[in-house]
Amino acid sequence: MENFNNYFNLRNVNDFNYQNYKIPKYLAQILPSNKNAKILDIGCGFGFFLRELKKGGYLSIKGIDLSNQAIDFCLSQGLEVQRANIIDFA
Repeated sequence: MENFNNYFNLRNVNDFNYQNYKIPKYLAQILPSNKNAKILDIGCGFGFFLRELKKGGYLSIKGIDLSNQAIDFCLSQGLEVQRANIIDFA
């Protein structure tokens, strides 16, 4: 797992990137119109997608990721995330 966390240390995550993220068109087209829909972002990373969903008014959004660094960053941004591996849900 340590190697996975080191991967995120190499990524350039800064306010500019975070503030200028836009949901890709292919995802925007399939988002539910119901703002109460439950959405789970698997592999949420630093929460770019979650943040945009929150700004868009979605109320029941959560993320999971393996990286402690990514989780800590998301939590510092007020996003609901937890450290989890999708395989654990199978």
